[in-house]
Amino acid sequence: MKETFVETHAHLAHEFAYSELDKVAESGLFEKIWLHSIECVNSPRHSGNKAVLEVARHYPGLFEPFAFCRLDGSPDQVAAFKDAGFTGLKLIYPPMDYDDPACFPIYEQAEKYEMPCFFHVGIIAKRTSGELLFPGQLATPRRMRPSMLDTISAEFPRLKLVAGHMGVPWCGELFETLWYYPNVRCCVCGLSDYKWLVEFLGASSSEQVPYYRKMMFASDAAYGLPGVLESVVKRAVFFRMFFEEVGACCPWGTHGEEFMRENALDFLNRG
Repeated sequence: MKETFVETHAHLAHEFAYSELDKVAESGLFEKIWLHSIECVNSPRHSGNKAVLEVARHYPGLFEPFAFCRLDGSPDQVAAFKDAGFTGLKLIYPPMDYDDPACFPIYEQAEKYEMPCFFHVGIIAKRTSGELLFPGQLATPRRMRPSMLDTISAEFPRLKLVAGHMGVPWCGELFETLWYYPNVRCCVCGLSDYKWLVEFLGASSSEQVPYYRKMMFASDAAYGLPGVLESVVKRAVFFRMFFEEVGACCPWGTHGEEFMRENALDFLNRG
């Protein structure tokens, strides 16, 4: 596989090895990797903001670092993340609904500083409240429903939002959000029913933007561990074949390049 692609949903393993990250950088397969911090759980599997930013600096031009942002924290944290060199914000395990007005000062600052917000939506790995670090956190999908991005998109139309995963079990909500709001995209990982993707890749939004222009490749892998590079490349090969073979009789079948790289590059680079 020689074509490059953009990985839009990646994590840094808690016990990562630079030797494994060197393999990723030297492969020449990745045009960009959006690297997401998570620092809100005990016994973490993923690294936090400090390590993610250090890795992004170690491999300049490869990683786009996304800072874990507390929605119950100060809005000033957004400017601090921007100044530190983060590209965007990662939202997950919120202590309230994503569209609670109490979160709006964070989104207002993210819009001001042009920092995309990447939301985990839908079902999430099971954890007890005792495994989470901050008061009010729960491992409940109902605080992270895709339709909550509707309110945020309407209130902050210049804010770039990404739905991380397909919103399972609320895929229909995600479809409507993508249909109606021009500033929302989604990364395709954690999907259990590919019939949904086959059906909706050919749809268009209310502004006649094809859905294959609003969806992006992702793996949700934890980079820096042995075997991860191989598993991500395997997924990339699968999706290229998915567009070529499954999409052979569909109008969206010739648009795999947009899905694999161009949509993500356009989304971060547009004004």
